[in-house]
Amino acid sequence: MMLIDNQGNEYLQERSAGIVVCRLVSGKREYLVLRYIPGHWDFAKGKLDPGETNEQAAHRELFEETGLYSQVFDGFLHKLSYVYRNPDRRMVSKTVVFYVGFLKGDDAVTLSHEHIEFSWLPFAQACKKLTHLNARKLLEEADAFLESRQESEQKA
Repeated sequence: MMLIDNQGNEYLQERSAGIVVCRLVSGKREYLVLRYIPGHWDFAKGKLDPGETNEQAAHRELFEETGLYSQVFDGFLHKLSYVYRNPDRRMVSKTVVFYVGFLKGDDAVTLSHEHIEFSWLPFAQACKKLTHLNARKLLEEADAFLESRQESEQKA
């Protein structure tokens, strides 16, 4: 689908979805970050296939990129938008929807061909590792959401 801004510039439109995955280790949250082949660190995400919902695509991408399946929490949905130039030198307006997921158990990560490395890191280290500011802001929101859930559960 093509988008034209008020200056007449044409943009391809792209929709993706992903999951910020956390697990508990000795009562502390750790987040899964992936190193993509170009070298940047980010979360599992990818384009929607025709007919997929955002959540279906997020689960599929997580499984394809890591071999993991994660439950997602109700109440958290983070949308970010940005523009980039694709390999064909066309401008792309991209919207990515993220969920927060929780991994139960100690499933092993199996990286796809898109990645060269992964790390499970506590919040502060994961923030430092993430390449892009929008990913760090996403992690801050996800961590705050999980912290508030934890506090609510402790009061109940």
